[in-house]
Amino acid sequence: MNKNCNNISSQRNKYSIRKLTVGTASLLIGATLVFGLGNEAYADELASQEKNNTVANSNENSEPHEQQESTTVDKSQEQSVQQSTQEQTAHETKHIDEAQQSTNETTSQSTASQHEHINKDVTNEHESNEEQQNKEESIETQTEPINNKEESVLTEHKPEETKQQITEAEASTEESETSSLQAPKNSNVNNSINKPQIIRPEEQKNENTKESRKVNGQAQPDKQTQNKKLKKVVATHEASTRSLKRTKRQTTANRDKTEDASLETLDYSDNYTFQTLIFDPEKLIDNNILKGKRIPFKIHSYMIGANSGERYKINLQLDEVIANHITKVSAIPANQSMPVEFTRLENAIGKKTNIWQVNYIRANNGLFGGAEILSQYTAEGGVIELDDTVENILNSQTDLFADKLNYLIYVKDAQENKKIKTSETSGYFLTKAEESYTNLKKSTSDAANNAFKASCGSVQFDASIGEYGAFVGDQQILKNGILNYGGPLLDSGLNKQWTYHYKIDPKLLPFAGQIELHRYDFKGLSGFDKTYYEDTRVAILPVNANGEGSITSYDLNSIIEFNNSLPETVGIRIVVKFNQTPNNILIRDAKFDDNGNLIADTSKIKEEFTFYGYLTDRFGGLIKNTFGTSTYYIQDIDRDGLTDNFEIHSSHTDPFNSDTDNDGNTDGNEFMNLRTSPLVAKPVVQDVSTDMDVIKGTVRVLDGATEQEVKIMDSQNKEIGKGKLETNGDFSIKVSNLKPGQYTANIISSKYKNPEKSTFNALDITEMLKPVIEEVNETDLDIGVTGIEGSTITVKDNKGKFIGRVNIAKGQSGAFIKLKQPLKVGTVLIATAKKGRNTSVPSDPVTVIDSASIDAPIVNPVSNRDSSVTGTTEPNAIIRVVLPNDMEILSKGDENGRFEVLLPDDYKLKVGDKIEVIAISGKGISSEPASVTVQGYIGFPIVQPVTTKSKVITGLAASGSLISVKLPDGSILYGKAADSGDFEILLPSHIKYTGGERLELSAISQPGNFALSTPIIVQDMTPPEVPIVNEINSESSQITGTAEAGSTVKVELPDGSEVIDVTNYQGEFIIDLPANQKFRGGEQLKVTSTDASGNKSTAAIVDVKDITPPVV
Repeated sequence: MNKNCNNISSQRNKYSIRKLTVGTASLLIGATLVFGLGNEAYADELASQEKNNTVANSNENSEPHEQQESTTVDKSQEQSVQQSTQEQTAHETKHIDEAQQSTNETTSQSTASQHEHINKDVTNEHESNEEQQNKEESIETQTEPINNKEESVLTEHKPEETKQQITEAEASTEESETSSLQAPKNSNVNNSINKPQIIRPEEQKNENTKESRKVNGQAQPDKQTQNKKLKKVVATHEASTRSLKRTKRQTTANRDKTEDASLETLDYSDNYTFQTLIFDPEKLIDNNILKGKRIPFKIHSYMIGANSGERYKINLQLDEVIANHITKVSAIPANQSMPVEFTRLENAIGKKTNIWQVNYIRANNGLFGGAEILSQYTAEGGVIELDDTVENILNSQTDLFADKLNYLIYVKDAQENKKIKTSETSGYFLTKAEESYTNLKKSTSDAANNAFKASCGSVQFDASIGEYGAFVGDQQILKNGILNYGGPLLDSGLNKQWTYHYKIDPKLLPFAGQIELHRYDFKGLSGFDKTYYEDTRVAILPVNANGEGSITSYDLNSIIEFNNSLPETVGIRIVVKFNQTPNNILIRDAKFDDNGNLIADTSKIKEEFTFYGYLTDRFGGLIKNTFGTSTYYIQDIDRDGLTDNFEIHSSHTDPFNSDTDNDGNTDGNEFMNLRTSPLVAKPVVQDVSTDMDVIKGTVRVLDGATEQEVKIMDSQNKEIGKGKLETNGDFSIKVSNLKPGQYTANIISSKYKNPEKSTFNALDITEMLKPVIEEVNETDLDIGVTGIEGSTITVKDNKGKFIGRVNIAKGQSGAFIKLKQPLKVGTVLIATAKKGRNTSVPSDPVTVIDSASIDAPIVNPVSNRDSSVTGTTEPNAIIRVVLPNDMEILSKGDENGRFEVLLPDDYKLKVGDKIEVIAISGKGISSEPASVTVQGYIGFPIVQPVTTKSKVITGLAASGSLISVKLPDGSILYGKAADSGDFEILLPSHIKYTGGERLELSAISQPGNFALSTPIIVQDMTPPEVPIVNEINSESSQITGTAEAGSTVKVELPDGSEVIDVTNYQGEFIIDLPANQKFRGGEQLKVTSTDASGNKSTAAIVDVKDITPPVV
């Protein structure tokens, strides 16, 4: 329904009958740049008519009654009301001051400043209409226009934006108007505004209205004009942000733990029949909850259209701290008495998630009736059953204030695999650590406290807002019947200068720009519209360094849609526009490779941010059931530098594939740095010849890519041809007068600054036509030639004598020239090819050879560690190896032509040495020599065993490699491999190893190369200490003592037999002596200890003591 913000009566003239709805209070956790100096914002009235028709009421505890019509009051009545108002204001001011002096709560301090200005406004109600008009003209307005630059995906990133923080080059916004209400002076944040900028209806821009943004039912991108330039700089993660990192959680549950805590990466479905879904858990504050093993909850739902079947599911995602202790989740369906149990989901590879699911439709064992619409329904008796007490679970966490226990609930369309957009809400469990709630003074107004039933929220990213997108937070506060937040002459108990308080997670402040308050109306049978409209904005909001702020107005109806005199839910929308791409949030501490691709294990997969909002009465008291929380999840499941939401809604890339177009660059690198389309691969173009006039190629284009154009550029980057890409990805571009050289095929995608490109060569046709003559000997009667199909090849000798000519047929690459008689040995042949008007350059000359000749052998690579030279030649050929010192070694190849020539035992090859290998045929004809250069060792480093007695680490690596050894304590030793590849690294003398320690050795052959790593496990070569054996006498039945823990103790008895035992963890051993072994005294026993590595100690020699008395 369209609203006239300047007409109170028109706002109240709504449908006479509407059903009660539950609000999905999507509480904005978006990022917010610090904007206000104060933590409270005050909004003045929008028009003098509203101010003249509203007067403060005095009865705070009165109950709300049916709506009264606003009437015109004569002057005497007006004066009487004004006088009464002044008296009441004075009384209330005194009461407020006393209340503020008697409390230490932080909210009281902010309220004091607020009420001081409230009373000022109320006291001045007797001002004349003319004065009111003058005052109205001084209400501050927004002087900085909304950015109206046409949206382009390119505006999301600039080349230097891999880790960027965008700041305003100029923040000089003129404030031509001032507000009658001032923000508190105790703010510690330096913002560009210190109070809200109220936006009048007539000042709204029309570029992004409901009408202009909807065409054929589809939301259209904003077209906005940019009035200020934003300067991009590389971001450094500020210390203040780093200090706010979430505390690492430690859980001690003995249940099945969460193995996959990521979110379902789903697109949204605009199925508005599911209007609201609220998870309403009990607060984890009271002792009866803390001492128990159950968390009670309710689920509220509201549908505006019927549904059926098992298609729709309710997914409840719980914080892994709680999920790790859950044994069962159940709830009683609406209007039923028997509970149904939720099912814990597993991911595609069978890992347990922290999501519990139940059907939505009651007829399919779900929670709600498929035809129960246009009213609120509640699944009562929900229980989360745990394996430990709530108190113990909470106590296991180090900081519940910073690391909250979050939850998320939504309806999933299992058929389309989408999330119902309007059903998604989130929040966090309230605990005693949530001082923002527990320290709040509570309202004492019965009327206010009975006005509402519940509140919660959701946050959703909208890429179409502003230059970098925004987070839209929609808090909805469910009424408990019909509420009328009207003028002072109407519901006196409900118009006492309420204030709306909000908090945005401070970790997001460095990434946030302008923060806006919007009217968010429930439109009759249509419900809430999740679409963003620029013209619903009513104020620009400030926050302090903690992300906190508040806003009020003489007539709060002017900025918050209360849906007066109706049961419809109160809606509050806060929009946080990013000052940079939101992808920078997860990668703010990440690292990148030399090509700009994100190093996956240096970034976060998921991060959570929280938000809350609530209403207070004029005395700063929290109004019951208005405190709503929400959690915003940012996730990058494939760690490509783009968040999942961004990939689904903006870049349209695959959130599960870091390189959607498979071109070697991650989606984030393409979108943010290279500024190329991550949905368009590199084009494939084969080399062409200079006589061609068409360049053909193909490129892989994925669904969702913008329109492409193909351009062919020469080596000077001059365009020589262009055309469109066909639907199958092929292209055919006309060109002319190609010159030899390198060319580039550019695939230009709209909205992306840079093209996908690849190079190809235009080869000189005379070079491409160059034929090749196959080997010819003195017995051949034909000459084999190869060339391009359709060409004619002519062969002559080096004196110009014609030998023969042949045409290469279509589809062929060679042919034979027939000879009348063989050619003489030594004849030099040269060929040329002609095709059309083009004649090739001459071929390489080929000399007719003697058939008894032999080819040069093929020699395998030789390293300085080799003891032989190997390769292949003709079968049974003689091999002669000439070493660098002119020593010659002869050997013979086998019947398959393989040969191995052993080097002398005392001969050591050096890196860089050259070895010649010659093959000799059976007729004694020698081949041309084959030369091979000795190389250094190449491969993973080889390390000699390292033991507890080792003083150095020795091994082999590539010549000149930088060697590093990481010790168990984290320290690193360095060394370098010699030309031979040998290396030796001295171990610190003060470090002693016991065996089993792990060292990591890495070798880098040259800067920029990957390190080749080899793990080293220290071998225990240290024998145990000599065992300590307790006294043994002639009456002993056991041998006891101590040795190295876990070692095997062996006792050698005088008769040569042995008994053994294994020491316990304290090193103790007890060995029973055989019953037939009797000592007389004087015998000697040998006791040794052998550890797990087989090291044996020195034997302990024990003498048996005689204590047996002599026989009489």
